[in-house]
Parts: sequence; structure tokens; C-alpha cells
Amino acid sequence: MKKKISFKEIFIYSLPLVLGSLLEPLAGIVDTAYVGKLGTIELAALSVSVSLFNSFFWVFNFLVHIPMEAAARLQGAEKGSRVRQFQLSIKMATLVGLVSFVFLDFFSVDLLFFSGASNETIRFAQEYFDIRVYGQPLVLLFICSLSVLRGLGEIKSSLIPVLGSVGVNITLSYVLIFHFNLGISGAAYATVISHFIGLILTVGLIYKEFGSLIFKSINTKSNTGEFLSFSSKSINLFFRSLLLTSMFFISTKVVASFGVAEISAFQIALQCWLFSSFFIDGVAMVGNIETAKITEKKDVARFNDLTKKLIYFGLFIGGGFTIVYLAFDNLIWSLFTDDPSVKSILSSLWPYIWAGQMINASAFVMDGVYFGLGGYRELRKMMTLNFLFVFFPIVFFAYQEKSVLMVIFALLGVSIFRFLYLWIRKNKNFIYYA
Repeated sequence: MKKKISFKEIFIYSLPLVLGSLLEPLAGIVDTAYVGKLGTIELAALSVSVSLFNSFFWVFNFLVHIPMEAAARLQGAEKGSRVRQFQLSIKMATLVGLVSFVFLDFFSVDLLFFSGASNETIRFAQEYFDIRVYGQPLVLLFICSLSVLRGLGEIKSSLIPVLGSVGVNITLSYVLIFHFNLGISGAAYATVISHFIGLILTVGLIYKEFGSLIFKSINTKSNTGEFLSFSSKSINLFFRSLLLTSMFFISTKVVASFGVAEISAFQIALQCWLFSSFFIDGVAMVGNIETAKITEKKDVARFNDLTKKLIYFGLFIGGGFTIVYLAFDNLIWSLFTDDPSVKSILSSLWPYIWAGQMINASAFVMDGVYFGLGGYRELRKMMTLNFLFVFFPIVFFAYQEKSVLMVIFALLGVSIFRFLYLWIRKNKNFIYYA
């Protein structure tokens, strides 16, 4: 029997995944920091547009977790099986990317107003949105290919496309916004181009693994069983992610109704919240990959040991973010805005942002463990209960009271419920899904 995984192994294994999981949040933070220097109205407009793209990114994150789980289970299998899984994932990502592009492009104005854009911010929001929407198929293909690469065990090499993409985004955003004076459009162009670069690099690495096999028989029908399994898991994870995304979407819309300063402060707080969350998501990916392997062997003792160590490691990272956010609050705010009214609102929200980091870390790690189990139906059930009985009552009260702080409480309550529900039922679900 294989020895239990150590903390050192978890650290070494998760480090590239932690860095790699920064793709979307880092892009959002870069755009937020640069655009925040243009003005509060531009920052508010960015908040509305980014919330829409984040919503679609999260709703379709089954293109991240299912290919990763499937590829991890197929480690050691013959190349043909792994190639078919990659091709199936790419076909699904292409279809979803094109459909979501058409939907977003056709309903752009309506979606932006529905998301909270006002007559004051709509021009800048649409300026950013109309460029970013063309990158929608690219980003879904990118994240799907990257997940297959990670599931295959190519953890270190998966850093190459991520670092390339993020580096292009940071550099190009600065140049286009401040040297070419493209304003909010410059941030959008940089993000789209960075996703394209990342996709090219990822496909190149997969080609290195499989050679011309990845292009052969690309038009042949996938195995019916594989397709139905992918589809069933996708539907469950889609609804789970749709509910989670709706929570962030509704939160942004509710706060946007309070005013420009309020939504600007909330956007900054949310970007910091999500940055640490996606950072911790790298640990959750270790849970996904390793749990998928353990489930195949039905080793419950190793499963429990892995889960506990991942939770401890997640708490360690969450505690690190707590210290950073507590110690450098003013410095962090100044990266995004110089508006005193925005900083005043941030000061009231900030204690709950740093205090919630360890709770948030635990919730994300448990999600990753359940992804590895293939427990997508249980995740959907959990998120439905969470939305109905935790998030909605609190955010409804927040809307009535016009309280940004209560919106933060609603999101914090979601993380607490996620962790407790999944932790209490983990052994029962291991037996069921194994």
C-alpha cells in the first residue's frame, strides 16, 4: 500500500497549482488596479462587466473540474483513452464557448443593466464588455485544456501557460491603458490577448505529451458512455456553479443599487476575497486529483488522512492571507483607489474580509475533495440548500437595509455552510461514490 501523503508532498504538489489557479483573479485584480486609477466611474463600470464574465466563468467551471478528475483517473491508462477524454473535453468547451459568446453578445446591453450598470456607468461598462466578449470561447478552451494537462500529472509544466498569460496581461494592460491611452478598452484587449497566448502554450504542451494523436479522429463520435458520464456530471456541477455564481451576481447587483462609491468599495473587497479564494483553489485541485486516484482504490483511511491534511494546509494559507490583509489594509486599498469615500466604506468591510479567510479556505478545500470523489450531485444539493436558507434571507435583509456589510455577511455564511455540510457527510459520500 502506498504510504500516506505528507505535508511536504502536499506543499510541493500544490505550489504549481496554487500559482496556476491565479489566472482569472489576477487578471481581475490587474484590471481593477489599473482602471481604478482612471476614476471611480470607470471602476464601477468595470465591476459590472467583470461580474458578468466571472459569472459565466464560474457557471461553466465543470470544464475545469470534470476534465481534471477524468484525466487523473486515467493516469496509467493507454494513450488512446486519455486522448479521447481530451477530445471530448475540447468539443464540449468549444460548444459552450460559442453558445455563451452568442448569448452574451446578443444581450449585452440588457445584461449590463440587469447586472447593475447605471446611465452613468453604462458607456464604460459596454466599452469593456464588447471587447472581452470575443475572448469568451478562448478562455473556456484555455481553462479546459489546462485542466486536462494538470489531470495528466503535468503539474509543473502547467505553470508555463499560466505565467505566460498573466505576464502578458499585466504588461499589456499597463502599456495599452497608460501609454496608448486606451482607457478601460486597453484592459479588455490585454485580457483577451493573454488568454489566446495561454491557450497556444497549453495546446503546445499537450501536443508534446500526445503528439499528432490529439488531432487524429477529432471528428469521430465519442464513446456513448463517456459522453453520458461527462454530461451527467456537467449538469449537476452546472447547477451547483449556477447557484454559487448567482450569489456573487446578486450581491453585486444589490450593492450597485446603493451607489457608485458602494459598488466600487465592494468590487475591491470582492477582488481581494476572490484572489485568496482562487489561491486556495490550488490546494483544492490537489484534493481533486489525489481523491480521484484514492477513490479508484476505495482506500477510506488514506482518504481521511488526505482530507485532514488538505484542510490544515488550507487553514495555513488562509491564515497567511488574514495576516497580510490585516497588516497592509491601507496599502492594499491604495492600489485600487484614492477616493476617500470608497476607502471609508472599505474600512467598515475589511475586518470581515480578513477574518473570513480561514473559513473560506476550508470551504474551497472541501469542494476540491468532492470534485475528486465525483460527488457533483451532492455539491448541487448542498448549494441549493445554501442559496435558499442561508444566502437569500441575509441578502434580502441587506437590500432592505441598504447595507454593504450585510452582503459580506451573506457570502461569509455561504462559506461556513459549505464547509460544515460537506465535512459532516464526507465519509458517507466516500462510501457512496467509491
